[in-house]
Amino acid sequence: MPRAYEIIQQDLLEIEEAGEAVQWTRAALYAEALEWVSPKQVAADVGHSASYIRRLVSTWRAFPTPESREAMLSFTHHRLAARTADPAGWIARAVDEQWSTRDLELALQTQRAGDPDEERQRQWAAALQRVRKLLEQADPPQRQAWLAEWDAWRQQYRRAATGAGGETP
Repeated sequence: MPRAYEIIQQDLLEIEEAGEAVQWTRAALYAEALEWVSPKQVAADVGHSASYIRRLVSTWRAFPTPESREAMLSFTHHRLAARTADPAGWIARAVDEQWSTRDLELALQTQRAGDPDEERQRQWAAALQRVRKLLEQADPPQRQAWLAEWDAWRQQYRRAATGAGGETP
């Protein structure tokens, strides 16, 4: 005898909830793994792309505790918000506006089109994270050489930006 639809519906909802919990657990484990190896290595070991690993980890880093997350929103909502300069603000707005993930994505696209500074901030933050990772992985002599090169470039940039020997850009 077939089961009642209400029972099937309840089972489906429980599976969906479990799937969300699995996403957060997976993201936390990937973040922990990245303390040891590169995203490329993790990706090869688990059969996902490195970009997938990075997306999950950046989402987890933006919302590392259950208290920092909104239970009524999906992992995808959080993933989209994590790509902004104000992840918690976008999550709060998604709750207030009762946005689907598509609605949130459209709002973010509209906002980015109107504010190129946020995209630039995101790009700078990502570049800074990559530089930090390289510095952490370098041996001390290489790290010192890179930092010396950076200092020389920075001084040259400042001189060029101020027209002579002035202070700052």
